[in-house]
Amino acid sequence: MRYLVGTRLIQRVSRRGDRRDRYDLVDDAWAGMITANAPLYAGLAAQMDAIADDNAAAPQSVARARDVADFLRYLAERMPRLADEWRAERDSGSRPG
Repeated sequence: MRYLVGTRLIQRVSRRGDRRDRYDLVDDAWAGMITANAPLYAGLAAQMDAIADDNAAAPQSVARARDVADFLRYLAERMPRLADEWRAERDSGSRPG
């Protein structure tokens, strides 16, 4: 449960007079989780750049690390926008099925 709370998929709900823990799904959980993780992608990209910088003598490793870093930066930028696009489609009713 702690993991799911930490990922913002569920939230703890307290009820007056009830000592048991209760949980509820967070509204818009997946989109919120993806948006909240964008800084993580940017941080990982910076670490991959540092790996590339430290391995200049291994050009193939540098190229792979830079490629991964570029992809992670792309995720950091795109994931929040994709979540916004999904919300807009959902709210407009234009999503199929």
